[in-house]
Amino acid sequence: MIMLATAQDIEFFIREFEAGSLPKPHWTHHSHLVVGLWYLTHHSADDALSIVRKRIRAYNEAVGTANTDSSGYHETLTRLFLR
Repeated sequence: MIMLATAQDIEFFIREFEAGSLPKPHWTHHSHLVVGLWYLTHHSADDALSIVRKRIRAYNEAVGTANTDSSGYHETLTRLFLR
């Protein structure tokens, strides 16, 4: 698990995630929660879901993970984490 101890750590993590340069081993369920919280603090819940959905799919593509029914982006998990 990566340590996100400061606001600067989190901002750097989000920038890496958005750029698709976050190392694939760092994309964990914990990271998913951090991403959700980040977007929920900067956007409405509906907008955050839309943004997270788009950015997770883009991140997966950037690191070579297919977005299929059994791999990559998972809508139910993302909705749960954002709630």
